[in-house]
Amino acid sequence: MSTAPNSTTTTTALKRHTAVRQFPPIGTCLTVLICLTLIPLVQIYVEEIASVVKVFDGAVANIVSLILAFIAFMTLWIWFCWKSAYSFGSRRAVFAAPLAGVLMAVALLRFEGVDGYMKPTFVPRWYPQHENELDRPTAMAPAVVVPEKTTESPASENVKTEIAGIDLKTETPEDFAQFLGPQRNNWLPEAKFADRWEPQGPREVWRRNIGPGWSGFAVRNGYAVTLEQRGPEEWVSCYRVSDGQPVWHHACESRHYDPLGGLGPRATPTIDGGRVYAQSGTGRVQCLDGETGKLLWEDDLLKRYDLTQATSEGLVKWGRSGSPLIVDNLVVVPAGGYDSNVRSLIAYDKETGKVAWEAGTDQISYASPIRCTVAGVDQIVSVNEKTLAAYDPRDGQQLWQYDWSGNSSADANVSQAFPVGSDQLFISKGYGQGSSLLKLVPEGDKLAVNMIWESRRVLKTKFTNVTIIGDYAYGLSDGILECVHVESGKSQWKSGRYGHGQVLGIGDQFLVLGEDGELVLLAANPEKAEVRGKIQAFDGKTWNNLCVTGKLLLIRNGQEAACYEIP
Repeated sequence: MSTAPNSTTTTTALKRHTAVRQFPPIGTCLTVLICLTLIPLVQIYVEEIASVVKVFDGAVANIVSLILAFIAFMTLWIWFCWKSAYSFGSRRAVFAAPLAGVLMAVALLRFEGVDGYMKPTFVPRWYPQHENELDRPTAMAPAVVVPEKTTESPASENVKTEIAGIDLKTETPEDFAQFLGPQRNNWLPEAKFADRWEPQGPREVWRRNIGPGWSGFAVRNGYAVTLEQRGPEEWVSCYRVSDGQPVWHHACESRHYDPLGGLGPRATPTIDGGRVYAQSGTGRVQCLDGETGKLLWEDDLLKRYDLTQATSEGLVKWGRSGSPLIVDNLVVVPAGGYDSNVRSLIAYDKETGKVAWEAGTDQISYASPIRCTVAGVDQIVSVNEKTLAAYDPRDGQQLWQYDWSGNSSADANVSQAFPVGSDQLFISKGYGQGSSLLKLVPEGDKLAVNMIWESRRVLKTKFTNVTIIGDYAYGLSDGILECVHVESGKSQWKSGRYGHGQVLGIGDQFLVLGEDGELVLLAANPEKAEVRGKIQAFDGKTWNNLCVTGKLLLIRNGQEAACYEIP
């Protein structure tokens, strides 16, 4: 009897084997199916996952989704190119197509950055870069500009004007002279505006190009000051509020850039006593004459704490964002440092720049210090990298400290702490951490900190601050507008996706400047999200804080500045 293989049987088996190899095996199919199932689940249940997984938010959900999609694609791609029984030509084409697509994208597209959800933006490489399109002013209102090198800072260039009435000394009720407003609390209680906008929205007074950066405006007596990047220089720029015309600028050699955080300075300047106090994105603290922009004194925090820019940006990755705080005769800013030489705050004599005191040993965050009286004690409250702490304004002695976890190169603390009532503080944070209400209780010559409530589900403010109006806090919780009862921590409502933008309370209403540049007016209504008007103010990423002076709203992003008359 013959034992030779049956040709028919062999052919049938080969066909079956080929058919199997033309369809992915069970393991490959399961891997792809699991990944594609997890992607929508991760996106839908962000809130639920964030409540149990530390440092989880919409941005992390997008990163996880991208990784899952990549795993699914690579699983199929590897199987098709190396394991399947398809023709060599087909496998070669599938192998080459993604590589060609990547090479083409690299050749034709330029990475412009990411938004607060870690969604990247790409533009064609032949599109001009915004900062290269900005002209250096050759004339300023109201006078001619003459460059002048000064002995105070040999590395910097100061721009001097023949002055015609630039007055930053005279205080007016309409001033917005520091970060988050006159009381540094992100609310203008006396502001009164119409409770509805016409369909066309507020009247645009002016609009102009501006250098990159996330600084806001500070206003005194009809003049607005902000920080912006111009090539290798950071500028402290002064503009006339009425028409947006530049009146002076001071330039210094400083440039901070991070692929995720973007380009330019972050802090908002402070105006006091006719002087402008500013901190660059690389830690140069400057005092300028508000009339001319001339440098009066300067301190380089990197040199003071023996840091290189690379070392500093390894510790505080996205640039120094602390806006100067005026406390009597002092100006206080977050300090920084390395290893055992870390200081949370540094205070200067605001007239001379001489160091008055240093305080705290926790690394700096992206928040700015505030001065407030809580539990009857005058104090400077600072949100640091891993703690919330308070210091005596007179000598910097620490009064109390509370653990508030974070990492200034990862899940960073950005949002301010705000006083509530006579003895409480509200604090919030993004990256899935949420918010908390604390109570300060006197204990001898110190203060004890008791937690009233803490929730990972409410007001997860990533790059933004809340505005507290009455008994309720309004803010962008991982990009969604939310109202929370401050005393209980109960969420009243959550509505409207504005991204990681900014809010500002104005009387019994508040403004939202969305991350995409949409400007929205809402009632401070704890019952529902009541939109009273909206316009598209900017195109593109907008992380800058708002400024209201009288009936005028000054806003900006990293490309444009605009002024609107609010009805």
